Amino acid sequence: MRSDSIVFARISISAAIASLLLMTILHALKSNLEPAGHMLSEYAIGEYGWVMQISFVAWAVSCFALGMSLRSEVVTRSGRIGVILLYVTGCALILGAVFVIDSPYATPVTPTLHGSLHGLSAMIGLPGQAIAGLLISYSLRLNPGWNNEWKLVTWFAHFTWLSLVLMFASTFIMMSRNQGGFSDVTSIGWFNRLVVLIYCAWLALTASAVIRILSRRDSFSRI
Repeated sequence: MRSDSIVFARISISAAIASLLLMTILHALKSNLEPAGHMLSEYAIGEYGWVMQISFVAWAVSCFALGMSLRSEVVTRSGRIGVILLYVTGCALILGAVFVIDSPYATPVTPTLHGSLHGLSAMIGLPGQAIAGLLISYSLRLNPGWNNEWKLVTWFAHFTWLSLVLMFASTFIMMSRNQGGFSDVTSIGWFNRLVVLIYCAWLALTASAVIRILSRRDSFSRI
């Protein structure tokens, strides 16, 4: 069981890193998009869009794998709910990968089914992972085997919702200044990237903690 959890944790780390690397590569492949004014989801539109879609899938795999590695570590009902929310987040990311966002700069803006489903996936997945992180982190705090490991995990869990609030606030300010529309003269893109970076960092950090803790337990059991 412990070896399986370690394998899943390693998959989670690898998938989170792969997701961030693919997003980074996209900035070179689609250098015409100014990062400050464009969200990462927009990289799925047009040429090389499949790279962004794979990045979403890798992010989803990281969520699924971390949930599998944590099943025996969460010790409260809220922690188990957090693990379920990780799976829900993974499903939302798959939905976001399959259904591409509508360009917010299109004129006139004509919502499509795939664009609406992408928006739905974001409204589920983004707050979903932030809530999952908090529930899981505070459950791990009550697990005696986690000692001080839960501290960094909890800090980054708080960073997830703080970064999400900043992104929503920047979106509100931008749209209020542009009569409900998008503008290139904004920092929404940077806040969006900050959210993704912190979310993937939390996944990787938590998975790393799982590996360290389970490896120590295996070492003690051999003594």
